[in-house]
Amino acid sequence: MEPLALALGIAALLGLSSAVLEVEVGQTSVTVIQGQQAILPVWYTSTSFSAPFVTWHRERPGERFQILAFMYETTKVEDPDLKQRLGFLFRVPFHNVSLVINNTREMDSGQYMCTVNVPDDSTVNGRNIGLVNLTVLVPPSPPKCQIRGSAQVGGNVTMSCKSAFGKPVPVYHWQRTEPSTQFFFAPTQDTKKGMLTLTNLTVDMSGLYLCNASSIAGHSNCTLNLEVHPPFNTAVVAGAVVGTLIGLGLIIFFALQMFIYRKKRRKPKRT
Repeated sequence: MEPLALALGIAALLGLSSAVLEVEVGQTSVTVIQGQQAILPVWYTSTSFSAPFVTWHRERPGERFQILAFMYETTKVEDPDLKQRLGFLFRVPFHNVSLVINNTREMDSGQYMCTVNVPDDSTVNGRNIGLVNLTVLVPPSPPKCQIRGSAQVGGNVTMSCKSAFGKPVPVYHWQRTEPSTQFFFAPTQDTKKGMLTLTNLTVDMSGLYLCNASSIAGHSNCTLNLEVHPPFNTAVVAGAVVGTLIGLGLIIFFALQMFIYRKKRRKPKRT
């Protein structure tokens, strides 16, 4: 028998294998909206029947900490904040060691590292490690609408719209919804700052204005009611004031005359 064939036969009898432990990542980048479930898909291949040692770490700039582990037939969640929200997607020692995070929050964003070791299996060049980036998006918060300026015919006003938070940063679009729909474009509208500038106002520009803050994570809106008034006529106002004062003066004058007249009539005559 040839030496090579003999060696292969002995290896087969002894149950030796040339297979190497290797971790596979189904998706290197996962994006969800806050509140949704996130699944970080990772599994490993191995010819060993021994239970694996599996750890999941979360990495952020300047820090790395363990959040989940399976060792000696026991699963342990290391982070108390994640205890009710995090776990393995399947029961270990199943070869699928995917991580599931429920009710995701923005703070869950980061890089996650899964490491798998099997006692009687080997690996090379870090192939027992899988990396997945998780991004948790946040819908825009309800924006606040404000108006500045003179809402009179011929005047100018600026409407502003701003959300306190949102990931990514939302863009803003203004439109008039009542009494008829009207859309606005640059330079009248600044979609990044949420500003709408209306100049040389007319009464026809009155109506209900809606600002929509939107991103790929969702949208929210607020409204403003614009009422354009005719300008005050100062001459008419001054005339009305003068007329009122004259009227009051005449009333007081006639009242005094009546008082004096009645007082004279009541005065007894001397004999």
